Amino acid sequence: MAHPQEIPAGYRCPLCPSHVDDDFVWDDLAETYVCLGCSQEINNGFDYPQQPTFAEYNCADTIERLLTLLGVSYEEAKRRHQELSKT
Repeated sequence: MAHPQEIPAGYRCPLCPSHVDDDFVWDDLAETYVCLGCSQEINNGFDYPQQPTFAEYNCADTIERLLTLLGVSYEEAKRRHQELSKT
């Protein structure tokens, strides 16, 4: 697991870089800083037995971008999320 680094000036959340955010939190699953909105969307996005569609979860695109960032399947990310939730 990487350790949090200082956030550089002009940093943008890797899951929603098209706009500017002011508040970031370290996300152990993403292993980087994400904005508060994406942090909540990540936490809620693993409540589904399978990768949610946009019809099931209006933030499914955030989960898809997270999976791309990590290079893993939904099942693997969910497993990691559950492990991290235990600590």
